[in-house]
Amino acid sequence: IRDRLLKAGRPLVWPEDEPLLPQYGSGMAALLQHGDETFGVLIVASNHVTYNKGHLRLFQGASRQAGLALRNAILHEIQVQYALHLEDMVAERTAELKSAQQMLIRSEKLASIGHLAANIAHEINNPLQPIMITLDDLVETVQNNMPVDIRGIEIIQESVERIRRIVSQLLEFTGKRSSGPDFSELDLQSILERIVALNRKFFEKEGMSIELDVDELPPVHGSKDQLEQVFMNLTLNAQAAMSRNGVLKISARAEGDHVVIQFRDNGAGIPPDQIDRIFDPFYSTKANGTGLGLFVSYGIIEGHHGKIEAESEVNVGTTFTIHLPISEPAKRA
Repeated sequence: IRDRLLKAGRPLVWPEDEPLLPQYGSGMAALLQHGDETFGVLIVASNHVTYNKGHLRLFQGASRQAGLALRNAILHEIQVQYALHLEDMVAERTAELKSAQQMLIRSEKLASIGHLAANIAHEINNPLQPIMITLDDLVETVQNNMPVDIRGIEIIQESVERIRRIVSQLLEFTGKRSSGPDFSELDLQSILERIVALNRKFFEKEGMSIELDVDELPPVHGSKDQLEQVFMNLTLNAQAAMSRNGVLKISARAEGDHVVIQFRDNGAGIPPDQIDRIFDPFYSTKANGTGLGLFVSYGIIEGHHGKIEAESEVNVGTTFTIHLPISEPAKRA
């Protein structure tokens, strides 16, 4: 029937046209089409009704509507299937990306651990070298009944102290000290005033000045010793970066649920290609630095649920900004 309709190029009605279904005395048939697409055949046939070309016009209109409806239904089904398939594809791709991300994180962690271990070994090995050399000399001196050079013993003491300081700072960062930090309600103003008082004469001796500008501050919950360590480290770093007439300005203010502390110096500044590395372990621009001061400070501030950031411009200065959450009782007050 489809082929005969395609050959005729129009709907057919019988008995005027050749019967398509001889068992029925009369009927009409049309292709279900939309554009160039053919979806099937629509047939109406009866032994009780005689159809003619007048009926065919109405039937042809109905077949066109049926063709359009069938096409829309097919498109809808295609869209539904595509959506389901797309959802499966997205889920599968998401799972693949998540797996790849986890593998990348594991790889980065392993690489970081390897890098850290290599740096630790290097930093500890450096002071071990003079210890071994000096001990060899001391053994030879004692064996030959010669007087011991006290400077050799001092070199060993200094090297051992350097190793102790490296290990201590690493333990500080990882929170593995034998006694954990003592957290309590802290008055940051008094802590900062103490830092300034401890360093003022040292700064003045170097021809520098240190200034403090502190608003009335809400208390924070933290470790006095640890925060003093961070503030002292930033103060000494600023002093090392400045020359005569240098000024370190320390300020603190409340902003929302946080206290913001800034250490702003007008020293040499940090080059743009180094600023992202200053919190890395063992990275230091100072010849005698361990490269652990800012690394440990970063860990301490994170342990206080805060954050520390640095901005710098060469020959202009550096600003360290610390955000510390105020204590819960102060929030409720």
